[in-house]
Amino acid sequence: MRPPCEYVVRYYLPQVRARVVKYLVEEGGLKLAEAARLLSVSPSAVSKYKRILGEESRLDPEFLDRVAREVAKAIEGREGACRVVEIICGYCSRSKLGGSICKLHREEAELPRDCRSCFRVYSRVEEEVGERTRVLECLRRGLEILESSPEFSELVPEVRTNLVMAAEGADSVYDIAGFPGRITVVKGRVRTLAEPEFGASKFMASLLLAAMKKYESARAMLCIKYDELVDSALRDLGLEIVYFRGRRRRKEYLEEFSTALERAEREP
Repeated sequence: MRPPCEYVVRYYLPQVRARVVKYLVEEGGLKLAEAARLLSVSPSAVSKYKRILGEESRLDPEFLDRVAREVAKAIEGREGACRVVEIICGYCSRSKLGGSICKLHREEAELPRDCRSCFRVYSRVEEEVGERTRVLECLRRGLEILESSPEFSELVPEVRTNLVMAAEGADSVYDIAGFPGRITVVKGRVRTLAEPEFGASKFMASLLLAAMKKYESARAMLCIKYDELVDSALRDLGLEIVYFRGRRRRKEYLEEFSTALERAEREP
C-alpha cells in the first residue's frame, strides 16, 4: 500500500527544493528571503537547505541536480509557476518508468523486479489525457460562440446557466466538465469566472449522466430558460421536446428527469 508518490514526497521533492535554493542563493546571489518568495515557501523552510543536502540522498544525485538546475533556470528566467510544475512533474513521471524513483520504490516497497504498474498506469492515462483535453477545448470553443452572440444572454435563466460536456465513457460527475461558478451575464454578454474543470457542475453533470444512460450520443448539455417564445422556437426547429416539472430536491428532480426521458419516443 505504498505508492511511488510517497517516496516522491519524502525523497524527491525536498532534495530538489534544497538544490534549487542552493543554486539561487550560492550561485545566483539571492537572499534566503528572496528565494523563499520565489519558491512560495517560508524563509524557515528555505534556511534548512544545507541540512537537507547534508543528508544521504536515496536518489541519484546527478538526476536531482539536473532537475534542480532546470527549475532554477526557469525561476531566474521568470518562465512562470506552470513551467516549474512541468519540469518537476515531467522528470518525476519519467523517473517512475524504470528510473531512480522506480528503483527506490521497488526496493523500499519490496515489489517484484518485473513490476510494470506505472507503465500500465501511464499508458491508460495518456489516452484519458487526450480525451479530457479535447473535452475542455470543446467547452472553450462553445463558450466563445456564446460570448460572441449577444442574443444568447436573453436565454440565460435567473439561476444563471452552464455548459457541460462528458468525456467518452463517463460514469461519474468527475468525468464531466463545466464552468465553476456557472456562466452569468455581464452588460448583456455571457461571462465566466474560471476555466472549465471536471466536476465543476455536479447537478448538470448528474442530469447528463442520466441522459447518457439512455442515449449513447448524448455528450453535452446547456441550460436555457423556459418561456413560450423559447418553446415556440424549439418547435419551429423541429426538435423533439420532453416536458416535466422538476422538484426542488435534487434527487426527486433527477428522478423526474429520468422518467421523462424514458417516456420520449425519440431522442429529445
